[in-house]
Amino acid sequence: MRPFRLLAAVAVGALLAGPRPAGAAAARPAAGTVIVTATVSSSAIEVMPPKLWRRLVVDSLAARRTVVDEEPTIADDARCRAAHAGYAVLATFDRAPRLPGLAQDPGRIYAVARFTVRNCASGALLPPRVVTLESDPTAEPERGETLPSPTRVWERSVRAALGHGLLFRPALHAVEAAPAK
Repeated sequence: MRPFRLLAAVAVGALLAGPRPAGAAAARPAAGTVIVTATVSSSAIEVMPPKLWRRLVVDSLAARRTVVDEEPTIADDARCRAAHAGYAVLATFDRAPRLPGLAQDPGRIYAVARFTVRNCASGALLPPRVVTLESDPTAEPERGETLPSPTRVWERSVRAALGHGLLFRPALHAVEAAPAK
């Protein structure tokens, strides 16, 4: 019985640790500067503050340097040149509707994050990535709160869904491999 308990403990520990990059090269931060535009739709502002979304996106990029852009669109060539950026990211957060027939927990919030990446060297837009997000349970607000804290509700689940640069790793390789204009 003991070997089974040890195996179970190792398996649970691996699950709690989350995904890890395969090799030292994958753990390295992304090269260059990234322009980040992070927007939250008007229907989702009550569940995801724009400052929190921006911070979570910036943290997930694992870039050496990020420049936050306040424009609601992805950075164009002029903004890329001004920031000396290698690429630009537009990250939008929208609340997902509750659809009949889908097994959705009423104590959670569902959202859709869309990411568009522009290679600033070539100006090319890479295919958008869509990530579905599910919050941690929202049933119990902490003492003194009327609603649960958005940080507590989203921080762990968004970090797990976006990884630490892993979501954007293919885009980074495409930017590095692309010829300059």
